[in-house]
Amino acid sequence: MLGHESELARLRALTPAAAGIGVVAGDPAFDRMLVSRHLRMHYRQALAVAPHQKLIVVCTTWSNRSLLGTWPTLFRELTACLPRDEYRIVGLVHPNVWHGHGTFQVNTWLADAHRAGLTLIGPTEGWQAVLLAADLIIGDHGATTCYGAAEDLPVLLATFPDADVAPGSVGELLGTLATRINRHETLRTQIEYAIQRHQPGHFAPIRALMTSCPGEAIERLRALCYRHMRLSVPATAPVTPVIPPELIAIDRPTVLADHVTCTPTGPAEYTIARYPAGIEIDSATAGYLDIAFLVVHENHSQQSLLREAPVVLATDLAAGQGADEVLTDILRRWPAAQVAAVADADGHLILTRRGHRISVRGNDTGLAVAVVYEWLVTGVGEIPSELGIIVGTGRETLVLRRIRDDNP
Repeated sequence: MLGHESELARLRALTPAAAGIGVVAGDPAFDRMLVSRHLRMHYRQALAVAPHQKLIVVCTTWSNRSLLGTWPTLFRELTACLPRDEYRIVGLVHPNVWHGHGTFQVNTWLADAHRAGLTLIGPTEGWQAVLLAADLIIGDHGATTCYGAAEDLPVLLATFPDADVAPGSVGELLGTLATRINRHETLRTQIEYAIQRHQPGHFAPIRALMTSCPGEAIERLRALCYRHMRLSVPATAPVTPVIPPELIAIDRPTVLADHVTCTPTGPAEYTIARYPAGIEIDSATAGYLDIAFLVVHENHSQQSLLREAPVVLATDLAAGQGADEVLTDILRRWPAAQVAAVADADGHLILTRRGHRISVRGNDTGLAVAVVYEWLVTGVGEIPSELGIIVGTGRETLVLRRIRDDNP
C-alpha cells in the first residue's frame, strides 16, 4: 500500500514484478491531521503551552544515524539555551527506539532534559496532535519530520543522512528544502531566525508528495479490505476521526531549578530570563552563566544545586506551619542561601539573610524572589513599593511591602 502515485511509479521502475500488487491507498495518518487542524489551540492548551510561548518539537527516528543516534545531547542543549518562560519543548521519539531499548532506558537517557522541562510523548498516540500544535520542528530524515514539513512548519534538520533516503521520495525533498543546523552557531539564534524567516508555502512540494488522494485513505483502505474478503462494501460512508486533545497524555515536569538573569531595563523595572539548571552544558551553549544566579526549590533532587544556590524556594506551607519558621529553617540548612521565599495567603513572603522580611503580591514566587535578590546584591537603595517585571513578551507589576527587619 502506497501513499502517492509517484511511489507506485518508482515501484514499477525498481521492481517490475511487484507492480501488479502495488495499491495507492493514501495516508490515513495525514488525513487525520487534515481533519484536526481546527483543534490546534486545544492541542497547545493540552500541552500547557501559554499563548505567548513557542512550541519546539524535536523528532527523532531510529538507528545510529538518527537525531538521537548522532546528537543525543541535543535535547538537553535545547532546554539549556531556551528561556523556559518563552519556549516549551516536546520530544517525539520513534516507537522502534521505545520498544527496542525499553521505556526505562529512553527515560534514563533523557532524564536530565525531562527535569529541565522536556515533555516526552509516548510511542503510540498523540504525535500528530503535537505536530499540529508546533511552531517549529527540529528533526532528521524520519517520517515524523516530513509530516511536520507537510504542515508548512519551519523545519531545522539536526542530522540528515542523504544516503539513507530514496531518490525522488518525500525524504529526499525534505533534505533539499529544509535548513540544516550549524553546530558552530547558537541554537537559539538559528531557531529564532527559522521562525522569523519562514515563508508560507515553502514546503508545499512536500505536502503534494505526502498523498495523491488526500482525505480518501479510509475509504480506499476499506474498499481494498472488503475486496480481498470478497464482501460487498458497506453503503455507509467511512469516518476519519479527529484527534481528540485528551489523547495527548503528558507528564509535564515541574522545573525546580533555574539559572536566572535579572537585568534593570528602566526605573523600577527588570527583565528576567529563566533557563533550567541541573543539566550538563558548556558555556558556549549557555552564554548567560556568567551573569546568572541559581534559584532552586528545596525539593530538587540534586543536593549539589541547593548547596550553592543563593536563592531557595520553599514548599507550600502545610497546615499549622508558619512562614517565618519555614524560611528561617531554609537559611539555616543551606548556608549559601542569601534569600528564601514561600507562597503565603498574601502572595509571597521573602526572608533575606540580612533579616529583611518582604511581602510581595504577584503571580510567581520565583520571579518575586529573583527581583529581591537582585536588589540585595546591587544595593541600589530602598526597594520600591512597585516593580515592573518583563518576562518574554509579558509584563507584570509586583507590589512589595517591607514588613520588618530583624537587623537594624
